[in-house]
Amino acid sequence: MFATKCLRHAHWFLVPLALLVSLGSVLLGRDRLAFRDVSHFYTPLYRYVAERTSQQGLSLGLPLWNPFCGTGMPLAGETTTAVFYPIRYLIFSLPLDAETAVGVYAFLHLWLAAVAATWLAKRAGVANDFSAFAGVLYALGGSVFFLHTNLPFLVGAAWLPYVLGTLIISPPSDQQGISWQQISLAGLALSMMVLGGDPQTALHAMMVVAIARLPMCFGLRRIRGIAQCLTPVIGAGLLAAALAAPQIAASVDWSRQSSRVASDERTDWTSAPKTGDRRGEAYQFSLPPWHLAELITPWASGSLFPVNQRVSQSIPGDGRTWTTTISMGILGLLGLVAATVGRNRKQFGWWPFLAWLSLSLSMGHFGLAWLVQQAGVIPNVDSALGGPYWFLYELFPFYDSYRYPTKWLPFFAIACAIVAALWTQAASQAPRLSLIRIIKIASTALLLIMTAVVIVQATNWNHEAAANLRDEYWGPLHYHAGLRQITLSIIQSATLLLVVSCLLMGWPKRIKQMGSFRWLLLLFFITAELTWCSVSMVAKIDRANEQQLFDNYGIAQSESSSLQNATRAMRMQSAGGWPESWAKTSSANRIGTIATAERAACFGRWHLDHRISVFNGMTSIRSQDLDTFWRVATRLTRGKPEAEQEHFWRSIQRWLQLDTVIHVDAARSVGQVGHELPHVTWRKLEHEMLPTANRFATGFSTIQKTETCFEQVLQNIVATNSAHSPSVFLTGNDSFKEKLEIIDIAVADSVSIAVDRPSLIVRPVYQDGNWTATLLDASGTRATQAEVCNVDFLKQGAIVPAGEWTVTFAYHPWWFTPTAIVALVAWLLLILSNLKAMVLAAGHSPDQVATAS
Repeated sequence: MFATKCLRHAHWFLVPLALLVSLGSVLLGRDRLAFRDVSHFYTPLYRYVAERTSQQGLSLGLPLWNPFCGTGMPLAGETTTAVFYPIRYLIFSLPLDAETAVGVYAFLHLWLAAVAATWLAKRAGVANDFSAFAGVLYALGGSVFFLHTNLPFLVGAAWLPYVLGTLIISPPSDQQGISWQQISLAGLALSMMVLGGDPQTALHAMMVVAIARLPMCFGLRRIRGIAQCLTPVIGAGLLAAALAAPQIAASVDWSRQSSRVASDERTDWTSAPKTGDRRGEAYQFSLPPWHLAELITPWASGSLFPVNQRVSQSIPGDGRTWTTTISMGILGLLGLVAATVGRNRKQFGWWPFLAWLSLSLSMGHFGLAWLVQQAGVIPNVDSALGGPYWFLYELFPFYDSYRYPTKWLPFFAIACAIVAALWTQAASQAPRLSLIRIIKIASTALLLIMTAVVIVQATNWNHEAAANLRDEYWGPLHYHAGLRQITLSIIQSATLLLVVSCLLMGWPKRIKQMGSFRWLLLLFFITAELTWCSVSMVAKIDRANEQQLFDNYGIAQSESSSLQNATRAMRMQSAGGWPESWAKTSSANRIGTIATAERAACFGRWHLDHRISVFNGMTSIRSQDLDTFWRVATRLTRGKPEAEQEHFWRSIQRWLQLDTVIHVDAARSVGQVGHELPHVTWRKLEHEMLPTANRFATGFSTIQKTETCFEQVLQNIVATNSAHSPSVFLTGNDSFKEKLEIIDIAVADSVSIAVDRPSLIVRPVYQDGNWTATLLDASGTRATQAEVCNVDFLKQGAIVPAGEWTVTFAYHPWWFTPTAIVALVAWLLLILSNLKAMVLAAGHSPDQVATAS
């Protein structure tokens, strides 16, 4: 009885224990997560968002605008900021520093993923005794667990099972009617995905639901039955849109002018993407087919950090790493084998189809054309041609604004977890002979990988090519060490396969007589396997050691005086930005070195800690105008002498009123051996670089934005060698055709001016369409509104008539008030309706409850 209870509720205690093993030191505040986006992007970003929301609350104006990226951008429009996500708000409201709060955020969502997957398994027909297997595999499998490095997509994965479980499992028949609980749970889960910063997974979920439900609708003869089949999907979508209305409106408003909507300038569907273009970026992080070997043994590709043993990098086309392994453990492998080649495949329903479909979509540019190209033909054709992701990208409306095929991996993970749980349940009653065939296939796969590794080691295959491979962070590829790691991984997987096989088949007989304890023991071994794997996937650094390294770096002292007065900066780098010694040498402490260098150089979003605006800082979705600037600037400086390039960038700094340059010089690395850090200097620019006088526009014109016009703007800026260009390009207002006096002001939101003729006041803040300007006369009795126009692509300006005025700029998104009302009403209805349902389910009417209270 005790074993049965533990088995049924294992996801409540076994998964948290496993997560404590891998994330415990982060939760205690000793370490922090330090790999990729969670380190340099989301830790400082969520700290900044938390401080803004705690200071001003979710009011109009301030926490909806971020002045510290580019020349400013909407804070909520960049969906990954998760401004309106309730769980982010609650966690970061606790008395925790941001580094610990990020660990709690990852821990809770991984736990939520396990609970949700367990719930879905029960909906899919798995008995209570075996449903926890799905939760363990889903949360601790590589595809989901590694998302702790990319928090918005972890949020999407955590809520995904609830969408699939409500909108796919047990659709209503003609007699059953429509379940409000079904609609409300699905709508809630979809909205939480969007609010948490992952609208792409929400879209993917609805696409999967459509694929699953449309055949059900076609099988219904009555219109009423079809309506009942589709209504939950439509209702859930509408409810989610209402619950997440402010975030959706902010995202749509910003996406209209973001770089994601720019044309990729191609001539046909078959042409290969150009380096750096939007289509090429969309296919980044495609999953190479050879990484499917990680389903057989977790480290079939080798590890990337702390020492580079990523053997798969020696295979041409391996590309960038999204997750270090897609392993679902031995049980996941056995379940996939049984669902693919087993004799009783019907018992798995449509989950195997979803697993292989999502896995093939994750392969991205490894399409049908790529297979043909391996024979040496059609080299200039897009390698994605004919693949599932190519069809999705080319044919599905607006899908080309999304990117990264590996975002489909959580769908593979949940489908594989359900398949494994179903198969384990079936195996508990299956005869021993029916299990042997599945185990033989898995053993053969392990043997084949082992044979391949032995052949590679014996022949020294590809060793010369691998010897020249280097990662700019993790150093040279340790090829033979990686092969040894793969060998150990195979041995571990083979050992676990033997243990799991004995438990599944009940051999020896004593195991078969253990009852529920047998399956609890199996779950324990599976959890231990995945925990061992997950510990290797977590990159952590000791916060005390990091701070000591940062203090010894010297940058803290040298930057302090500059930081006191710095407000707007540009990051510049030489010699690649990061020390060449990183690529040439390996170090077990490289993670801490990288983290320290990123903080000092304000890489990613560390500049938010200092409240410094960095013009070329990192963002998830930047404006199309800023994208155009960098394309034009690159074209104008490419191949030019160093002196001309210096003159160009100094002119840009004056134009944008930048007062600081953060220069990262990798050629002058500092620090002790093993901790080489790039030399970082903060240089204060001269005051004369800021605007000092008014001027007249000699080339005033209203334009349509094009790269040609932007190139003219930048050429004028460089040619005049003054604080600003005499030519002003204005969008959004054509009421003034005569010359205007141009008054350049600082970033301050309020300025007092006196002019004797109509003038255009310009400040280096981006106009996304939601800035307004109020003019108050000298007496303080008359206030008028002035239109705020986009000036020179990256700035804003307002035309004021002659007189003395106090001009106040304010950010008032048109969408916020109506969508906030819609969301508030939707949340109240959702809460009240479900409270009523809970009361009725308990056997009491609302009147009885009211009378009792």
